[in-house]
Amino acid sequence: MASLFPGTGSFSSNLTMPNGRRLARGMSRHASGAMLVFAAWQAWLALALAHVPGGASLPWAALALLVIGAIPLARLLERRWYRLAVDAFPSPALLRAYRRDRALVWALAIIMPPLWLSAAWLLANLF
Repeated sequence: MASLFPGTGSFSSNLTMPNGRRLARGMSRHASGAMLVFAAWQAWLALALAHVPGGASLPWAALALLVIGAIPLARLLERRWYRLAVDAFPSPALLRAYRRDRALVWALAIIMPPLWLSAAWLLANLF
């Protein structure tokens, strides 16, 4: 039977904005997945460059970068989204911020290991 009121049918659930809790859980999952990709990509590249001069220390430097830099940044992002889950109302702006942060997390996880390891490789070859 058709409804006289718009937005009350089975399609209304697709049109609602996700709440902050759902976005915070999603960001936590994306941050965890990106950390795994970052660690695996970085470990593979560091071990591939271990044979270059000065490359024996690259796996240790990669581990230090992961522990000192990447993990605290991911935790900071998760805390930000849990605060937003409590404070922010569902809105298109919140969804845009979620998509922007998600893209940034994945871009950093994929781009940063080759960038810093190629810089380390260039420095090792220059000196």
